[in-house]
Amino acid sequence: MMFFTFFFFEIAIFLADCSRAPPPTVLRTSMASATVLRGEDMVFTCIINHLGSHMVAFVKSDTPLRLISFDERVFRSRDKYEVRSRVGDSHNEWTLTIKNVDEADRGNYSCQVNTDPPQIVSGNLDVKVPPQIARKNPTDYIIQEGDNVTMLCRAEGNPKPTVTWRRADRQIIRYNGAQFLWMRLKSKLRNMLSGPQRKT
Repeated sequence: MMFFTFFFFEIAIFLADCSRAPPPTVLRTSMASATVLRGEDMVFTCIINHLGSHMVAFVKSDTPLRLISFDERVFRSRDKYEVRSRVGDSHNEWTLTIKNVDEADRGNYSCQVNTDPPQIVSGNLDVKVPPQIARKNPTDYIIQEGDNVTMLCRAEGNPKPTVTWRRADRQIIRYNGAQFLWMRLKSKLRNMLSGPQRKT
């Protein structure tokens, strides 16, 4: 009888110690937003103190929400996502690695701890895409002298690229209205400075 009394007494002490354990705290510096180049890997870090027996989830804010992992179990492709738990000098860091990022990976990601209410810290991932000209654009035009021609150039990338037109001799094509206005103004000033023309 004394053995069981002592045993239950030990359990009571253990439960009392657990109830006095500090609640989990997710550091607000976790899940820092970042911009990476397409094809690179991105690592989100979630720092959690006093996690105890609580669980950690990584979620992407899609519609509907996309659960990437819960605790150490990854629900999505392991070729795309990798989760590491309790790393770092203090063993309080959880990391989510997004491998070979592409434009579809752009968005908001959050680290969530299943407290009541849940603790959530999130960060944004933006993906830079080098500019490139679409291959559909025609390269040669055949027209009659004096006719108008409209040339199309479709460029893609993130951030959105700026298109500049140049002639084959590398000179900028003056298609901007302000540039035409400046040319007309220079011509008018030149005529004023040269003075009136004498009739012979």
